Amino acid sequence: RDEVEADHLEQGDVLGVGAFAEVFRGWWRRPVAIKKFRNLTTQNKLDAFAREVRIHRPLDHPGIVRLYGVCTDLPDMSMVLEQVSGTSFHRLCHERGDAPWDADEMLGLWLQLADVMDYLHAQGVVHRDLKPSNVLVTEEGLVKLIDLGLAFVGDPSRIHKAS
Repeated sequence: RDEVEADHLEQGDVLGVGAFAEVFRGWWRRPVAIKKFRNLTTQNKLDAFAREVRIHRPLDHPGIVRLYGVCTDLPDMSMVLEQVSGTSFHRLCHERGDAPWDADEMLGLWLQLADVMDYLHAQGVVHRDLKPSNVLVTEEGLVKLIDLGLAFVGDPSRIHKAS
């Protein structure tokens, strides 16, 4: 995965806002999502950025948004990610309201997500922030897991409770 210079990134409109970063539509060799970290003013925040990159960099699974490169230019520290055409599972549920899901469609989504989690755990990665807003569903019905900001590498069987 490449090192990216900030002036080589074209930043577009905001796709999402999280606690530590904003995600923008962008361009770098192809359409991308640019996860731009805010207020990396302490060593703890810089370490968290480095940890997320270190964990995400080797992952290679079709159900995990792909990391193309990293920009470490201050103050524009960013991750250059696969741009996913789709919507979050959270939004899908909200838009659907009380309308029932097709059982095969729902089973397909859950099986894909289980495959992603199995892959992560086989790599020793615990996501720790699995929630509907961190699961994207493409227009083709494929699951893409995003946001490894709280992930760590360790033994998944040692996790006893959610925070």
